[in-house]
Amino acid sequence: MTQSEMIPFIEKIVLEQMQGISLQVWILTALAGIVAVHLFILILTRMTDKKIGFMQEFLWCILIAYACFIFQITFYNREPGSRNGVNIAVSMGSIRGGYGNAQRLVYSFLNIVLFLPWGFLLSWINRKRRYGIILFMTTLYCFLTSSMIEISQHLTRRGYLEVTDLITNTLGGVLGSIMACLLLIVYRRIRHKSDISQRSN
Repeated sequence: MTQSEMIPFIEKIVLEQMQGISLQVWILTALAGIVAVHLFILILTRMTDKKIGFMQEFLWCILIAYACFIFQITFYNREPGSRNGVNIAVSMGSIRGGYGNAQRLVYSFLNIVLFLPWGFLLSWINRKRRYGIILFMTTLYCFLTSSMIEISQHLTRRGYLEVTDLITNTLGGVLGSIMACLLLIVYRRIRHKSDISQRSN
């Protein structure tokens, strides 16, 4: 497959993956999740007297909404029993070697892209921690999230349990975490300079 054929090929696979996604279901599940998060925070605040800021609650709501989107992509829009099998071979695919390799490459790329925002949001929620801890925790969370998806797909026969998917999903989360940490470094430096400027005045 030539490079000029890759873009239409990617578009075709993306459209196939988006088929069956219900905007209405996503909105309803996201709203239900957001309400649940808000109620949990209210209960936690009253029980522990620990205040959770608006930004932190907002980030949790965005995370829940995106989790519902991932659920739609990886689980809801697939028919039970439509896919079954376990593939422990690791293959990221290649632009060379025909349709199968190219398809595997696109799927690997989409898995990475799917988990980029997930890793970013998880890292930003834990932004008050040290960078190493942020990266470690996000990697662990992304691995556990991907494992849960793969196992659920296998048990319900809605998808194949593939080690490659587990790796690419986690990799996407790690890249998202690195992006968040880099942005956090810039943010902290700007804030530090602003504090110094205010003190000098």
